[in-house]
Amino acid sequence: MVLGVAWWLPRSDAQITAGEARLPAEFAVFFRHEAMIAAEQRRIDRMRAMHQITSKEWAHRVQVSILPKWQATEDELSKATESLPQRYQPLRSEMLQYLDQKRLGLDLLSDGARNDDMEKLDWAMRVLKRNAAEAKNIQREIRDLK
Repeated sequence: MVLGVAWWLPRSDAQITAGEARLPAEFAVFFRHEAMIAAEQRRIDRMRAMHQITSKEWAHRVQVSILPKWQATEDELSKATESLPQRYQPLRSEMLQYLDQKRLGLDLLSDGARNDDMEKLDWAMRVLKRNAAEAKNIQREIRDLK
């Protein structure tokens, strides 16, 4: 699930701190990156579903194309938001955890597909299912920032 669809951009006023004023732009960059990565992942998933690539090729593409982009996005978000006001730190932490778990789930899924490891595939699906639920919680928190 793409978190960006739930983002609400707060209006600036005299009460917003410099850190809060930066918040929309920093998160907007994250949401653009997330949407691009998700689109690329869907493309690879469709190729696999249409039998244009094997499960092993899908796993390889996830490893070399998708996972490094998730890592770079997580690193960028972490760096760009480290000095945000305390009010936003719980949300920042949850978003970073979301990205970390997304990478873990995809890594397990690709490794399981590459090695025909059903235990890893099951573990990956549990991680990704929890991650999707967490994305919904984060979306609610973002909407509640109003």
